[in-house]
Amino acid sequence: MIDQEPEYGPFSQPGTLDGVPIVIGGENDPVPVHLQDRKTIYNCLASRTIAKEIGQFLFTVPIRVSGLGRWVRTPDGVWVLRRFMIANFHELRAESVPDATARLRAIRAEWKDRTDPIADLVDIRDAEEGRPGIGGYGWYSVAR
Repeated sequence: MIDQEPEYGPFSQPGTLDGVPIVIGGENDPVPVHLQDRKTIYNCLASRTIAKEIGQFLFTVPIRVSGLGRWVRTPDGVWVLRRFMIANFHELRAESVPDATARLRAIRAEWKDRTDPIADLVDIRDAEEGRPGIGGYGWYSVAR
């Protein structure tokens, strides 16, 4: 008989999940909140206060939830989410990549006016680590 790998866990890990809320509610606190991301359905929990706020997005808009997940690793090496407690959330934008890129490029930032912002970052890092700065980011940063 071949020995099978054991199940590992459970492990708690902070994380995020994305999906459209499809179920909210229950009689206890915390209440179930189910998110659907294409073919995957995540069964989460949230306080009644957060669940009520999520309710405005029911069946309509994708959201990203942040919180603490409880995971196990099966003998096959697959990670399975056992529980996810939602701490907060926000609505995800329905925005194309070109539109998002244009929006980000429009943000005013002083580093855009620098001649070589990457070299400036390398010099800052070198100064913080007590290394003599050589200016630029050529072989010195790659060879470390």
